[in-house]
Amino acid sequence: MLLGTAGAATTGVVAAIRKASTSIPIAGISPALTQAGVKQLGDAVKGIGITMVFPDPDQAKLQLVREYQAAAKMNNHDSFSTGALEGYVSGRIIAEALLRTGKAASREKIRSSIASIRQFDLGGFPIDFGSRPYVASKFVNLGVMSADGRLKG
Repeated sequence: MLLGTAGAATTGVVAAIRKASTSIPIAGISPALTQAGVKQLGDAVKGIGITMVFPDPDQAKLQLVREYQAAAKMNNHDSFSTGALEGYVSGRIIAEALLRTGKAASREKIRSSIASIRQFDLGGFPIDFGSRPYVASKFVNLGVMSADGRLKG
């Protein structure tokens, strides 16, 4: 079963599929399962395949993830999440755009600065706003949900 759902809608669909049969393979897009949905579904998430558009925040294979984990730990966070990693990447991109904008920042200048970012390496995670529509990253991986609700890439 290929899920084209996102967020809360996914929970009911997965629960119904698992009720019908625990052997039906399920896969979905990255926003399909929220943390709340994973908790609500419990063991039913085991084996669900999910596309990942960010690296696994628990696996420090990339410099980006190591830097994110270090920043999180400096702020007394000892658990990591894809959402927090996404926020970290967004913050790094905005910081870069502000550096490029300079002191006379305006909404339009910041937008232009973001659009000018090319081949910006965030530690093994390249960002490039050179193509339209603006898709900064081409990273895609497939992860599988474990019994404890973690997504393993």
